Amino acid sequence: MTFANLPAQLIALMLGWTFTVYMQVRSNSRAEALKTREKIVDKLEALSEWVEDELKRGEFLHSDFESGYAGLLSQIELKISNLNTHIGTNAVEASVLGDLREMEISELKDENKGLYLRVRHAAWNAIDSIDMTSNEKFFMKKGRLAYFKEYVHAYYGVIVAAISLLTVYYVGKIIVG
Repeated sequence: MTFANLPAQLIALMLGWTFTVYMQVRSNSRAEALKTREKIVDKLEALSEWVEDELKRGEFLHSDFESGYAGLLSQIELKISNLNTHIGTNAVEASVLGDLREMEISELKDENKGLYLRVRHAAWNAIDSIDMTSNEKFFMKKGRLAYFKEYVHAYYGVIVAAISLLTVYYVGKIIVG
């Protein structure tokens, strides 16, 4: 058994595994981002139903309603922050919830009759914004140059790693003889 080709085989093996791990991490990140996006959409869709159910209850307490509403919006903002972490950029701004945050809630139950419709409309606008942003990030085709600019640091790391491995290989070859 000769070890003459062992360094080249190890380098090829390492590059293959590096590519495989890179693809797996990329796929996992994309799947988590899409799953988080779906959770955000579900929470936004459920928000207007929650408002409608709260307004239909017999006893309406403005302070409880307002704190529950603010809590639900805070949960959605946290999910948006998680989505941005998975995407790796600040793709979805928390300001898409601005209309929902600024919704006027009256202390009298009868004055809030159309509130759930306004909440539903604002939630749909937020969902559209989130969907457009995530579709642009994951499903729109980009040119080669734009793609390269986005991942230039990753490519730089791969090039430096390859040069380092080749340097170690040739230095080892010189030392061993």
